[in-house]
Amino acid sequence: MPGCGKSYHGLQLSKKLNRQFFDLDTYMEQYYGMPLPQLFAAGETSFRQKEREALEQLLAQLETPAVLAMGGGTPAYLDNIKMMQEAGVLLWIDADIPTLMKHILKQPGQRPLLANRSLPELEARLRELYRQRLPYYQQATWTIPAQDAGAWDNFIHTFNNFSLQDNG
Repeated sequence: MPGCGKSYHGLQLSKKLNRQFFDLDTYMEQYYGMPLPQLFAAGETSFRQKEREALEQLLAQLETPAVLAMGGGTPAYLDNIKMMQEAGVLLWIDADIPTLMKHILKQPGQRPLLANRSLPELEARLRELYRQRLPYYQQATWTIPAQDAGAWDNFIHTFNNFSLQDNG
């Protein structure tokens, strides 16, 4: 979901796992040479097609395992969820609506799907997006409550143990 902390937590996770970090939104801006709101200006369908193309390119260029932060809608469009599952372990950062709103309001204008909305409209839109995307998010390998720091430590410990078993 937008505002759940994918970019922040992804970067922190990459440091703890000693892996490279990529944010799909940042990658898209570099790949297409324009900011996300401008990419979104052509409409959501066009944006999602560009997002898919950028995701394919990003996954194709990876030479070693990495941590990737996807856009909140990425898994819910085209067959991105399938491509993401084939590429690796998926984490869903599950944040409640008040947390999402707090983070989104700190960066006004950064999320085209949520721009120019009153607080009640923003809350309603977030609830709608959550409901629509939940079936895709639930396909993640791991669910981590955004407000639970212990869940991150548990994931890292378990993931590292799994990786050691898988490689040895």
